[in-house]
Amino acid sequence: MPKIASSFGITPINHLESRILQDNDLVKSLDYCYPVKNRPENSVGEHVAHLLEFVDYLQIKSPEKEMLRLICLVHDFGKYKVQRNQRGDILGMTHSQISEQFAQGIIQDRQVLKIIRWHDKYFSFYLNQTKRHSFNQHSFR
Repeated sequence: MPKIASSFGITPINHLESRILQDNDLVKSLDYCYPVKNRPENSVGEHVAHLLEFVDYLQIKSPEKEMLRLICLVHDFGKYKVQRNQRGDILGMTHSQISEQFAQGIIQDRQVLKIIRWHDKYFSFYLNQTKRHSFNQHSFR
């Protein structure tokens, strides 16, 4: 297992996780730092480690546990690859779209790929609503 994964306390529980954690791009993504207000983690690796710890805490049985862990490992993969302009606006694909694209090489289940693609939609929705101080159902589309 790469040193970066173990430095975050990420320990694979099966062969597929071990293989994913050997991917050089995934290792780069874990090391990517993105301090966000109101979030305890400073890097993708810390965030992923916290999510994996939570999944293990839930004591979910397999195969659901393996699928949740897989989603946790790859859902923010694309954060370090997002291109932005000088104002910070995203140019091209979002991190979720990039993460889904990466996951397509690992996961065949279309529903799981949709989860990866849409996982951050609520956070964007929430931020937009708090800026407006009101609920606007059109912004959730």
